[in-house]
Amino acid sequence: KGIEKEEKKAIKENKVIETKEEINNNDNVKVYEKGLTKSRQGFVSKLAELTNRYKKEKKTYYVTISRQFGSGGAEVGSKLATKLGIRCYDKSITEMTSAVTGVAKKTVVSSEEQVANAFWYSGFLGGASATYDKVNGAHEEVIKKLAKKGSCVFIGRCASHVLKDYENVIRVFICAPVEIRRKRVSEGYKITPVEAGKLIAKN
Repeated sequence: KGIEKEEKKAIKENKVIETKEEINNNDNVKVYEKGLTKSRQGFVSKLAELTNRYKKEKKTYYVTISRQFGSGGAEVGSKLATKLGIRCYDKSITEMTSAVTGVAKKTVVSSEEQVANAFWYSGFLGGASATYDKVNGAHEEVIKKLAKKGSCVFIGRCASHVLKDYENVIRVFICAPVEIRRKRVSEGYKITPVEAGKLIAKN
């Protein structure tokens, strides 16, 4: 309750905060962002600092970034990977899963959305079709194979859940007030704020 109060206060006061707690040797970071780019680089630097102990011990580590649509999570992940000198996986995971299963990319995306919604809102995926089962199984395998290649950043794709039993995982969740996300989506996709709002609601 204390953390939730601080998060609400930060949003109201137009600030960026982060809360971190150690759970099973994993870092869990919640980020509520009100600003657009003012303190984004500073936050990327703070995230990079969390990897220091793994680098000193020459351990493989992973950063999984979950985010609300339009909150800028993809941008943070990309900049973080560049700063750390490691690979960043985002939409490429979808393409790899499609190639492995032979299932159309559109179907893979639909499957990812169903899993993401179930993970964040209900904790399970019920009534999945055989195709979705096939896609989700391959999706997990792709992420685990990429993880074997070395330290990296995963953006979305439920990587946080897939790597739930892995050590040295820094889990990040980024979100922002709807008015900020509407502005980002509107500018990024070159659409009206009303269209951006509909797109946000869909995602």
